[in-house]
Amino acid sequence: MTDIVEQKKALRAQIKERKKTLTPANIEQQARDTFTKFSSFEPFLRATTILAYWSLPDELPTHEIVNHWLETTSKRILLPVVNGNDLELYEYTGPECLQSQPPFGILEPRGTQRVDPSEVDLVVVPGVAFDLAKHRLGRGRGYYDRLFPQMPNATRVGVCLREQMVSAVPCEPHDLLMDFLFYEGSNPLI
Repeated sequence: MTDIVEQKKALRAQIKERKKTLTPANIEQQARDTFTKFSSFEPFLRATTILAYWSLPDELPTHEIVNHWLETTSKRILLPVVNGNDLELYEYTGPECLQSQPPFGILEPRGTQRVDPSEVDLVVVPGVAFDLAKHRLGRGRGYYDRLFPQMPNATRVGVCLREQMVSAVPCEPHDLLMDFLFYEGSNPLI
């Protein structure tokens, strides 16, 4: 098991180096391309409750698309909130509900309705790396791996920058697959 942990650590470092080669313009272009396709994706069109994420600086940017979905659709948009070792889901009502929270400085909704994970139809999943078999490498804390079983009806859709795609992600039994995967230049991987 230690070998897989070391492989994951090495892959995280490799992806971090790859992303250093990207310009802000390239990252924004990849986000536009990815989410343009995503917005006509059948599971997205059918979904009524979507768990998204408010991107960190090294992730595929989501701020514009999350606000776009909020303003132009009737979908309920949720964002995760870190509570100890778990994620809780809260409704996103706009940028004014976000507050920076320790220990990571992530902007999270405050003062909005908490939502049971079983209500989620579709979850937009960030990751450090993905492969064509739809394996995902997260940041190593297991937040999403613990959350997925609480969302039995949710379609899991990984989204990433092209530079986050690798030939194989080292996996452990608790690492769950994505149902679909989107990145620039791809069709959704089924």
